[in-house]
Amino acid sequence: EFSIGPHADVAYGHHPCSVNFYVPLTKIGDTASLFLESEPGKEDWHPIVGEYGDTVKHFAGAICAHWTSENKTQQTRVSLDFRLIAGTMFHDLKCG
Repeated sequence: EFSIGPHADVAYGHHPCSVNFYVPLTKIGDTASLFLESEPGKEDWHPIVGEYGDTVKHFAGAICAHWTSENKTQQTRVSLDFRLIAGTMFHDLKCG
C-alpha cells in the first residue's frame, strides 16, 4: 500500500522549478524509505537509503514522481521535507 501514491508536486500546485529537500531524522531503508524516479515519467523507482545524520537528498520532486509506502519496519520514519526555488528564478518567472 501507498501512504500517498506516486505523484509529482505540480499536481498539488507547487511551482515546476521548485527543488525538494528530504532530510531523514531516523535511519531509512526498506519500506521506511522515500522512493523516487530518476527522470519525469521514467518510473524507475529507487529508495533513498541512509543513516540518521548522513543523508540529505534534493531532487526535482515538482516534476519527478515520488512516494512512500506503508512503513512495515519496526523503525519510525521521521523526516524534514521542504521545497525551495531560487529567488532569481522566482522573480524572472513573474511568480513574485
